Amino acid sequence: MFPDSLARLLVVDPDADYAQSLAAELGHAGYAVTVAHDAVEALAAAALLPPGLLVIEEALAATSGLSLALQLRDRFAVPFMVVSGAGERETIAHAASLGAISWLAKPATPRQVLAAVVVALARVGELRAARESEESLERALGENRAISLATGVLMERLRVDRAQAFEALRDDARMRRVRIGVVAEELLLAAELINGVCVEPRRAVAHMAS
Repeated sequence: MFPDSLARLLVVDPDADYAQSLAAELGHAGYAVTVAHDAVEALAAAALLPPGLLVIEEALAATSGLSLALQLRDRFAVPFMVVSGAGERETIAHAASLGAISWLAKPATPRQVLAAVVVALARVGELRAARESEESLERALGENRAISLATGVLMERLRVDRAQAFEALRDDARMRRVRIGVVAEELLLAAELINGVCVEPRRAVAHMAS
């Protein structure tokens, strides 16, 4: 259903019975679930094997759930969602501004949490794919000047953004089963020829006028 890294969940809740009920439901759905009841256990578990998603209660004993979530995010790049009985509207809005994928209010049944986890992981997957695509684009443009120039030509001619122009080049390369660099070089040559054709009549007109 998801890549291995996204199938690993870390549930952090001081209520042992509730945490175990979530772990049972999520485990039955095919996720690998680790349960922690406080910040120390959570940090140790994440250091051992970073999860694909953190499911955390906001009201913890020694720290807030949001503070712990931010530590895990900064140290291990772990996305998080909150399942909590605590939280005013301002707290929920603050959590969203810090990057929480979602906030589910207790009493939420294990089945409801499972549904929210599926949606959250889908969103995490979308964000990861978008980030990887952008990184791939940056790497390709940095490595090949022809691709970078051709992308700029398409941006101007088609009036699209850089990502869309790069996708057009890549789609053409895949369809023709050639390297994207070949497509870029052909495009640049065609653009140069077209520009030359446009320039020559202007020169002729200027010569006649003189």
